[in-house]
Amino acid sequence: MANPEHEKLLKEGVPGWNAWRAEDLDVIPDLSKADLAHTNLEGANLVGAHMEKAHLEGANLKNVDLADANLRGAILEDANLQGANLEGAILQSANLQRVDLRGLNLDRVNLQWVDLRGANLSGMDLRKLNLEKVNLAGMDLRGVNLGETILAGANLQGANLAGVDLRWADLQGANLRKANLAGANLTCAKLDKADLREADLTGAKLEGTILE
Repeated sequence: MANPEHEKLLKEGVPGWNAWRAEDLDVIPDLSKADLAHTNLEGANLVGAHMEKAHLEGANLKNVDLADANLRGAILEDANLQGANLEGAILQSANLQRVDLRGLNLDRVNLQWVDLRGANLSGMDLRKLNLEKVNLAGMDLRGVNLGETILAGANLQGANLAGVDLRWADLQGANLRKANLAGANLTCAKLDKADLREADLTGAKLEGTILE
C-alpha cells in the first residue's frame, strides 16, 4: 500500500512535491495502489532516487495528467492508466508490465529500456516511436504498427510479429530468436546484428532489408 504521507503530499500539488523531492534525494516514493485518479501531475518528479524504483504498481492513474512528468525507472506494473495524458513524459527504464496502453497518446514519450511484457498494445500505432532496448519478449504484437519504429537492441524473443508492418524499422541488434515474422513487412528494415536464430520468416517481405 502507498505511504499515506507521500500520497497526501502529491495530491496537495506538484510544486510542493517537487520541492520535497529536491530536498531529500534519498527518499524513494511509495505510491503503490494509491488512488490518484483525475489528479494533475504535470511535470511531477516521480523518478526513483539514485536509480532505485519509485513504486506506483497497481496505482489508479485514470485520467491523470502526467504531461512532462519524470517517471524514469518507476514501477507501474498493473497500474490503471486509462485516459491518462503522457505527452512528453519520461518513462525510460520503467516497468509497464500488464498495463493497458490502448488509446494513449505516446508521442514524445521516452520509452527506452521499458519493460512492456504483458502490456496491452492491441491495435496500437507505434510508428516512429523510440522503443530502443524495450522488453517485448513473448508478446503477441499482431496488428500493432511498428513501421519506422526504433527497436534497436529490443528483446523480441518469441514474440508474435506475424503480418506486422515493420517497414523501415530499426531492429539492429534486436533479439528476434524464435520470433514469428511470417508474412511481416520488413521492407528496408535494419536487421544487421539481430539474432534471428529459429525465427520464422516464411512469406516475410525483405526487399531492401539490411541483414548483415
